[in-house]
Amino acid sequence: MYGEIAPMAKKKIKKEVEKTDILLKFVEIALTFIRKNMRLCILGALIVIVICSGVYGYTIYEKKQHEKSQAMLFQGIEHFEQYTLTGKEENLNRAEELLTQSARQKRGNIQRIAKLYLAKISYIKEKKEEAKKIYEDLRHGPPGDIVTILAEKALKQIEK
Repeated sequence: MYGEIAPMAKKKIKKEVEKTDILLKFVEIALTFIRKNMRLCILGALIVIVICSGVYGYTIYEKKQHEKSQAMLFQGIEHFEQYTLTGKEENLNRAEELLTQSARQKRGNIQRIAKLYLAKISYIKEKKEEAKKIYEDLRHGPPGDIVTILAEKALKQIEK
């Protein structure tokens, strides 16, 4: 009594067993298509491999460029800090050179930070109009962004 399966349940189980599995059916159809169109499938696979390789290569290139830009920004900031400690004009000039190169690469926040330092350097060199122009440009960034806030404060300081 307990180990037996009811006749209705047997019919349902039999129907479930007779149904083909969707995954197996898909694999069968895919293999049949591949056998019939071998050249087309190989060509498609090669195209996918070439596209993936290109995307991967470009990703690596972009990462290296970003790292290079960050390193240039860091070196520029270091030279600026050395200038503030020693007062040597050569450190300020080197910082300006590195930060200008970093700003030219147009890498989002790196460019904005480099411009912030360039404006400060222009102000130190008493090129107040140039500094004001850079700060005005930075002021139009995203609201609440620290660079935007610092640019607004610097503009208020220049206007005093």
